[in-house]
Amino acid sequence: MAPAQDCAAPADDNDDAEGFDAFYLATFKRTFAAAYRMSAGNHDVAEEATQEACVALWLRWPQRRQLPMNVNLKYVIGIASHKVVDRYRSQDAKRTVPDEVDGPADEPTPADALGELAVLEAVRNLLEGQSVRRRAVGMLYFLEGWEQPEIAEALGMAASTVRTHVQRLRMLLKPLIHRINDLDSGGDHR
Repeated sequence: MAPAQDCAAPADDNDDAEGFDAFYLATFKRTFAAAYRMSAGNHDVAEEATQEACVALWLRWPQRRQLPMNVNLKYVIGIASHKVVDRYRSQDAKRTVPDEVDGPADEPTPADALGELAVLEAVRNLLEGQSVRRRAVGMLYFLEGWEQPEIAEALGMAASTVRTHVQRLRMLLKPLIHRINDLDSGGDHR
């Protein structure tokens, strides 16, 4: 997927614009992929969240341009994550997925097509069957490597809520990890 161009700064702007354009082009795919996973494969929600996050960073670029790329990447992914959660929160009455889903989705998910490592794909599949809030926490914690306080701040949640979501996800992941370890050791222990 090619990055959308409506977020990139005009070419005739100053060095700030060039720096932002370089950052945008280098990080768009990863930001979109994170938003796509958090939205359970909803392309429109992911694209909208990514663009809104990009615009938010552009508005703060003069203050953030000196920060390392990975810091700004976390920042923009955090904004996109928050936008995905907000989108589903506003549509909560229409959603059929309850807030406390404790099992993986039965149907194949969009993560099947990503072709990354088997463990990450299995984790993605499990996370996609979760409520949007738990899915966002899980994606940021397990797949993006964020710390719990960072997640709480980015998603506007209490630290205890993030901790609870991580603990519940660990319990769900434990049998999956044991199964993968069995397969990796050559066994087929069901």
